Amino acid sequence: MKVTTLGTGGPRPDPDRNAACTVVQVGAETLVFDTGRGIVRSFARKAIPFGEVAALFVTHHHYDHVGELADFVISGWLGGRRGPLPVFGPPGTARMYAALFDQVYDRDLEFRTQGERAFGDFAHGEVTEVRAGPVHETGRWRVSCEEMLHGHGLAALGPLFRARWICLGYRIEAEGKVVSISGDGVRSDALVRLARGADLHVQCCYLPASALATPHLKGLAEHTLACSDTAGRIAAEAGVKRLVLTHFRFMAPEMLAEIERDVRRDFHGPVELARDLDEFIV
Repeated sequence: MKVTTLGTGGPRPDPDRNAACTVVQVGAETLVFDTGRGIVRSFARKAIPFGEVAALFVTHHHYDHVGELADFVISGWLGGRRGPLPVFGPPGTARMYAALFDQVYDRDLEFRTQGERAFGDFAHGEVTEVRAGPVHETGRWRVSCEEMLHGHGLAALGPLFRARWICLGYRIEAEGKVVSISGDGVRSDALVRLARGADLHVQCCYLPASALATPHLKGLAEHTLACSDTAGRIAAEAGVKRLVLTHFRFMAPEMLAEIERDVRRDFHGPVELARDLDEFIV
């Protein structure tokens, strides 16, 4: 497998980083995890054929993870995909997809399919909503998921919101290897289970521990986005073989160096701070 981090930033605009996207290639098949800001252009920069995208997986519905969902689906069709694109995500993904294509881009698609007729009928996504458990498998790869904790401990978010706020992490098994992707999950038994024994684990690590100096940021690290005080511990507890950190807030280089020092105190395997377009062979 080859893992490419097309987007390693967070919700704040960053001149050096796209928002969230990780690509896993198994032979000629491409699995895409999230479609954050800037990733369509980076997909083209890496010359990944759109027609070889086997499936798209959504971790959750924050805008820095789905901001280019429609762009990605339409661009894939313009780039040569003629069959439906399997799209997997938590409950609410079908509603979001329908709103985008029935209410926002409906005129665009009608123009391109009924006016220009250059590409034939539009090849839609086929959305399947999933929760913890098996997601999809072929004879070449298998994907499963766990439900992550991402803001669920915030007291201001009531029980009705939390009941419909499902956030996923994904585990990919292929070629006798395992890749796990945390999404925006903080430490939980489900996240440790997801990453257990992974050959490569992609982990959100938003800020260095020294930056957690206010009640807001301390709460963020505890409930919303894993930071350097826990990212290494998660990897060590799960027994992962190699750790790739991603989802950084826009920050100075010395803060990234601090993240690495923090994480290496808790995890003694290989640690890499991903940049956009980095590739990792598993």
